[in-house]
Amino acid sequence: MMDHVDVEHLDSSQCFQLLKTQEVGRLGVIVEGQPLIFPVNYVFDGHAIVFKTTIGTKFTHASLDRVVFEVDSLDYVSHTGWSVVIEGVARDITTAIDNISESERHLQFNSWITNEDEHYVRIHINAVSGRRIINVKGN
Repeated sequence: MMDHVDVEHLDSSQCFQLLKTQEVGRLGVIVEGQPLIFPVNYVFDGHAIVFKTTIGTKFTHASLDRVVFEVDSLDYVSHTGWSVVIEGVARDITTAIDNISESERHLQFNSWITNEDEHYVRIHINAVSGRRIINVKGN
């Protein structure tokens, strides 16, 4: 019997737990009508995605706009993995004076690139979806 793949749809709680296990995700924005995707280091604080970036395409086209954010983990040997997709609105919180923004700017990032003129961006989550791919061995 051949192997087959099962797809498990994840609830929001499972998605949020998986978001905490990674530190690199992909930010999707629209630039001049075209979708673009950028890898970013991020932190998930249990309520929102926070990442740092400099002034440029990511910052310009994410801040105060609808974005998509995706995180995944794949095992190429077993052909298993999971993916979580966030739909939300991004906002520059670099100089925001509310307690939440101030707290989020102090989150611990494992940034691969650091720069003195980084801006903090929060993605407010409007929708979350996820799925896990399970390779089921046949008999």
